[in-house]
Amino acid sequence: MAFSFQNSSFRDPDTGVYNLNYFMEILFREWHRSMREQGQLSLVLVHPSYPQRHHSQEKKVIASILEKSVYRATDLVSILNEDDFLLGLFNLNKSGTDVIVDRIIAQTNELKQQFGIEIWAGGFNLSPNKDIRLETVFDELQLFINSPDIHNEKHFSISEYQHH
Repeated sequence: MAFSFQNSSFRDPDTGVYNLNYFMEILFREWHRSMREQGQLSLVLVHPSYPQRHHSQEKKVIASILEKSVYRATDLVSILNEDDFLLGLFNLNKSGTDVIVDRIIAQTNELKQQFGIEIWAGGFNLSPNKDIRLETVFDELQLFINSPDIHNEKHFSISEYQHH
């Protein structure tokens, strides 16, 4: 397969999903659009629990599942860090977000059987406004993914974001 410069600047070379820089660029644009149009968006953190330290092949499989689970061209899947993924679901309410995350969790049952990987997902649905700081949302999302709300039989929780 020939190297493509077209995708090299905004795709993660290991997983093929968007890199965090590109994700943040699009998120800022969609954030401001949602503010103008009084729309909603969801940010979802997907945290796989890998049974071993080296898991590059498993990350590719998870990335593929995530990309196949978001059907709309406007939704983004990004690598967040060494282990986690981030979804940006734009112009979508909480119930729509629940459907997408439920679809992801349903597809990951095979991961548990094949690789011993469990998937946990936590997210916020929110209506951006000038009083909400995006940095605070990300900080609270990191805390939320580790909360007891996520570690339930469904393996995920999407919450309406409340500005603090």
